[in-house]
Amino acid sequence: MKNDLLLTLAYMALLFVLATLPDTGRPGDLMSLIPPSLQDLAHAPAYGLLALLWIITLKNRGMAHQKSLVLAPFLASTYGALTEICQIWAPGRFPSVSDGLLDIVGSLLFVSIYQMTGLPRYGLNAMRKPEP
Repeated sequence: MKNDLLLTLAYMALLFVLATLPDTGRPGDLMSLIPPSLQDLAHAPAYGLLALLWIITLKNRGMAHQKSLVLAPFLASTYGALTEICQIWAPGRFPSVSDGLLDIVGSLLFVSIYQMTGLPRYGLNAMRKPEP
C-alpha cells in the first residue's frame, strides 16, 4: 500500500517545516506564539508518532515485526537528529542535544507502548485492507 509511505513522508515533511520555522522573536511570528516549554515537550510525541508510522510502513512492505520495532525508532530518531542539525540554517533557531534526546525517548516510548499494549494483535499493526 503506497498511502502509508506517502503519509509517513508527508508527516516527515511537516516535522521538517516546523523544525525550521524562523524564530526572530518578533510579535506575530508563529514560534513566538508557542511557549518554549511546549516546543520542547512536543518532541517526544511528535517523533513517537513518526516511529509508529514507520512501523506501519515497514510492516506493509513485508518487514518482520521485530525488525520493524528496531528500525522504526532508529529512523525516527535519526530524522530528529537531522532536523536538529538543519536548524543551523533557520534564523533564530539552533540545534539542541536535549531536543534530540527527547526525539529518541519519544520514539522508543511510543514503540514500547505499542508493543506492550498488544495493539499489533488487534489489527492496529498495519493500514492494510483485509484480503478477500
